[in-house]
Amino acid sequence: MKRLVQKALVVQDQGHLRLATDTPIPEPGEDQVLIKVEAVALNPSDVKHLDYSPAEGTVCGSDLAGIVTKVGGQAATRIAIGDRVSTVVFGCNPSRPSDGAFAEHIVARPEFCIKLPQDVGYEQGSSISVGLVTCGLVFKALGLLDNRGNNAIATKKHVLVYGGSTATGNLAIQLLSHLGHKPITACSPHNFDLVKKSGAVEAFDYRSPNCRADIQRYTDRDLGHVMDCITDSASMAISYGAIGPEGGHYVSLAPFPRGLKLRRKNVQPDWVLGYTIFGNPVILPGGYVKEESPEDVVFTRNWMVKMERLLAEGSIKPHPIQSQTGGLSGVIRDLDLLRRGVVSGKKLVYAL
Repeated sequence: MKRLVQKALVVQDQGHLRLATDTPIPEPGEDQVLIKVEAVALNPSDVKHLDYSPAEGTVCGSDLAGIVTKVGGQAATRIAIGDRVSTVVFGCNPSRPSDGAFAEHIVARPEFCIKLPQDVGYEQGSSISVGLVTCGLVFKALGLLDNRGNNAIATKKHVLVYGGSTATGNLAIQLLSHLGHKPITACSPHNFDLVKKSGAVEAFDYRSPNCRADIQRYTDRDLGHVMDCITDSASMAISYGAIGPEGGHYVSLAPFPRGLKLRRKNVQPDWVLGYTIFGNPVILPGGYVKEESPEDVVFTRNWMVKMERLLAEGSIKPHPIQSQTGGLSGVIRDLDLLRRGVVSGKKLVYAL
């Protein structure tokens, strides 16, 4: 029998992808679905893993949308052949090299798929799943949600989303507003209209030397919850400094220096890695190490059902996208755009 092959972006070496034309089309397991990929999105995490924890020969990418073409015998019945879906996969995965999103066909876990409404296209759909998964895990780590994804705090709280004009930050603002909290953000002033339209009650210029003091003043020194979508020395300094004297929770999207825990003993730091939802320990170079978390698996199953409903209702909207040319080749071309930090207020997506 002739082997069925496809195009895919494979890690060549540190910092570099190559377009392979002979990658086998995967066959879904009993608890998986096969998806014909119609669009993919480029995330900062894709570049970070490629640059700092490259796994040669693995398919890169985590965010995609497409159409379900095959369903495993024991897969969840919520997803069927022909469904238009958005989903998240574990790209650059040394344990399962073919699992990345940047390919013409991928296998995915149906419980982490979101059916797309007719008014959401594939390119928009490709931009949301990584962000939605990340937001859920962060909110749980902050103590804003319980293990079933329900609101864990009755009173409305100010929550700082540092980097609210990023794709994940924008979704976080929308979701926090939907949950009844009062999201505030630090971002570039030219994105203030975007984040306020998404539900931020106030926005602060992250470049301002008074940013930290301005946030403290606005929140009456009562800020206790911070989601850091940027995770560098500047974002950490502002985030920690903005938290009120009573302390609170700080959660980032990447590992932070060990010394951070010593800066303020009444601030509990944590970081999330979306790959924990797949039920295995994550051990990647560059400090990307997380223990197995069955709790994250169950939480995200419930969370994604809620996200599908909110998307269908129009309660959440995809972050603004920027459609790029070139398909998979375009992804290779544009890696440096993310490295240089020139993408602002939009997410790069690619139709295949």
